[in-house]
Amino acid sequence: MDSGYILVVDDDAPTRLLLRNLLEDDGFNVQAACDGFEAIQCCERRLPDMMITDLNMPRLGGAELVGELESRGLGTFPVIVISGREDCAEVAEGLSLSAMSKPFDSHRLLQMVRGVANA
Repeated sequence: MDSGYILVVDDDAPTRLLLRNLLEDDGFNVQAACDGFEAIQCCERRLPDMMITDLNMPRLGGAELVGELESRGLGTFPVIVISGREDCAEVAEGLSLSAMSKPFDSHRLLQMVRGVANA
């Protein structure tokens, strides 16, 4: 998916910057949001081709974000969860999402993004 639009949602600024740079260097267009509320605003303006989100964020976390987007009819794109939570994989599985634990391997994450993008 060359130049696909990915929304990155994470409350940790260094992680957002790392993800943005990694994905942009791989040819993706990236928008970043600091929490679920900001992500909803981004999705209302333009739906991403994919979203990468943390689970634990202030105001609105990743699992709640996914539910809110679906309830608004905006959850029509693949989501990858990246989190330091021990139950990250279980939460993602319960939501039928792909998951990766923090700290994440950049090469593996890009493979996952490309795989989801080309599915």
